[in-house]
Amino acid sequence: NLVGIVATGLLIDRSGPARPLAIGAVIFALGLIVGGLAPSMEVVVLGRLIQGFGGASVPTVAFVAIGRAYPDSSRARMFAAMSTAWVVPGLVGPALAGVVADQTTWRLVFLGLVPFVALAATIVVRALRPLPHLVDEADARRMARRLLASVLVALGAGLLLAAAGRTAPLEVLG
Repeated sequence: NLVGIVATGLLIDRSGPARPLAIGAVIFALGLIVGGLAPSMEVVVLGRLIQGFGGASVPTVAFVAIGRAYPDSSRARMFAAMSTAWVVPGLVGPALAGVVADQTTWRLVFLGLVPFVALAATIVVRALRPLPHLVDEADARRMARRLLASVLVALGAGLLLAAAGRTAPLEVLG
């Protein structure tokens, strides 16, 4: 998710928010498909990793779109509405996913979302096309270095989490 946020921000600055959202939606849907078709838990985790990278485009694009399209006086209300859009699904989603998994199959929890992602992305990408990009090429190259830094931070955090779960210090490397 961290790397996806930085990559999305870089793409937004270069091309505006529509293309990064479309790319993010495709990557997110790919992660759903990988998770839904997974033959093992390791592949489910890979699918979730892909989802996290692609899903990072949604809040990143939303924040940029609000910042560029709304006047200062309306931004606070829009950010509050956006927060509600994350809280409500966070409360209802797990219970609904449990019902879907109990009544059908856990795979539908992933695969059943793909059509909704495609529909939502199609609608939103069209609305975002008029918003401009704001950065010149020199700034974009400088920001690309931030992408590398975010990858290194994510890798370091992953190694730290892996090491925290091990009893023997060198077990992580083996």
